[in-house]
Amino acid sequence: MIRMMFLMGLLCASCALPGPELPGMVHILSIGISYEGTDAQRLRGTLNDAKELLAAFSQRYKTCTTQLLVEETATKEHVVQALSMMPDGELAIIIYSGHGTKDGSWVLRDPEGRQFGDDGKVKQENLLAPDELWRILDCRPEPVLVVSDSCYSGNLLPASASVSSPNDKECELSLGSCPDSRFALVCTTRENTGKEDRESHRHGYFSRALLGELGWDHEQERLAAPPRAISLDSLYEGVLHRQELAVDGPGRNSQHPVVSPGPWELWL
Repeated sequence: MIRMMFLMGLLCASCALPGPELPGMVHILSIGISYEGTDAQRLRGTLNDAKELLAAFSQRYKTCTTQLLVEETATKEHVVQALSMMPDGELAIIIYSGHGTKDGSWVLRDPEGRQFGDDGKVKQENLLAPDELWRILDCRPEPVLVVSDSCYSGNLLPASASVSSPNDKECELSLGSCPDSRFALVCTTRENTGKEDRESHRHGYFSRALLGELGWDHEQERLAAPPRAISLDSLYEGVLHRQELAVDGPGRNSQHPVVSPGPWELWL
């Protein structure tokens, strides 16, 4: 009897424990490029991705600073400067929606609108490579989450350690994990490309699923319910289940998110 009462007491005490809290000071940088007016293929949903994901994440936190870089302001010079000058806090979130190259680099806006050089290749001076991105973020003391909706975003992750991804055996990706306290949630497919909704062109499929999991109301342009702390693991699972895109034939759900490293280690 005493043992039973003791166990019941422990159970009641565990039920009374407070749940995880939302981070305090959060800094968010969101980048979106449609490439309109350049020699690169225009993307239709990227600006909506960047703007609405910035709004959805920022509305979750009581204390938050934000910066939005879109189109002509999203040059490599401006992006690197913004990344380097973000103040310290309890959490930093970096969002990107745009083109990506096969090594996972972000294709940032060319100041003159010429994304390609005379050799027909993307100009190197406009690329933010994964190694450079993580090197800039490495000096930050707080956890950092990078959210990327771009082709080849699976290769944004540097090598070493774990990645959570469905269908790993079928994924033709070079995947690894980020350094300690560095997290990534990115879109990808079996061929490691991002996809846009060709009917509405409002968002990329990944960004649309992520907004839905965050509880974003598109009509009201706000969160539909008061925010609560959510683990990156839960966010990943929700985005995965919301994405229903078959690009390899009927019944094949081949676009899915990838998250790294241990998603259970971060609360948003």
